[in-house]
Amino acid sequence: MVKLIVNPIYTQIEGLSQLNVIDAISNMLSYSEPGYQFQFRYKTGGWDGKNRLLTKTLRFPAGLTDRVLAALKTFGIEVEVVDNIVYDQHTDPLPYRGPQLYPHQVKITDIALDKKRVSDRIRKNICYSKYNWANKSICDGLCC
Repeated sequence: MVKLIVNPIYTQIEGLSQLNVIDAISNMLSYSEPGYQFQFRYKTGGWDGKNRLLTKTLRFPAGLTDRVLAALKTFGIEVEVVDNIVYDQHTDPLPYRGPQLYPHQVKITDIALDKKRVSDRIRKNICYSKYNWANKSICDGLCC
């Protein structure tokens, strides 16, 4: 069984020894550097022009955990996700003093709230900003 240990910044893959799967994930988590064909390292054959986000120790940015999880499932590998992120448990929200959010900002905050990538304090601030923070009775039942 493969474990994905999710930390606030990076995710670590443990128990994966199949080289073809590691290579496929590495290719999935890589991108071409703009202008790579003009660099000396590429011209001399020392580099293929790609930046890889999967390290040799099988660590990658935590925001890509869903993609790696989906890729591992396509290979039929059983995966256990261990969430080591400690979420803030503050109950009193900070007063929101910013401008009203634009529709695209509301959409992305909803995604962040659904994926639990924000603490409870920030969650309440987002809710208050979306639903006019002065009316706290609306917010308490909706998303907080």
